[in-house]
This record gives sequence, structure tokens and C-alpha cells, in this order.
Amino acid sequence: VNLCIFDPKKNSIAKIEITNFDGSLNPAGMFYDHKNKKLYVANYTKKNVLVFDYLESNKSLKFSNYINSDLFKGPEDVFV
Repeated sequence: VNLCIFDPKKNSIAKIEITNFDGSLNPAGMFYDHKNKKLYVANYTKKNVLVFDYLESNKSLKFSNYINSDLFKGPEDVFV
């Protein structure tokens, strides 16, 4: 899976490197919190939500946490 960032000012797309994450990733939905610079990814494979910190300095994502719940039968789409 490749995650990319779109820069509307430059009209360009660049791949985002993911660090500190060795699990399986099958995104079914994403939400980016601009205020906290966090990306929430609905992870279909593990039926959880992954939380990444966006590091602007090197345009990468660093895994920080995951959210599990018995209510997740297959988190598809995320809205925070």
C-alpha cells in the first residue's frame, strides 16, 4: 500500500514514507486532523483504527497508536 500527499499549491503528489510500523495495513478510509497533525486510518485487515503522526519536516508518517473496539466489525471510513 502506498500513501501519498497532494500539494495543491505545487499541483504535485508525493509518496509518504511510513516509519515505526510493521503491521498489516489495508486502508478502508482515512481522516487527517489538521490541528493535531494526525492521520487516522480505518484498517480493514485488523479491524482497528491506526493513528499516525504526520512529520512535516520529512513528510513521513510515524505510527503512534491503534484503537480497538468490540464494536468494530470492519471499520470502513473514518470520521473524527
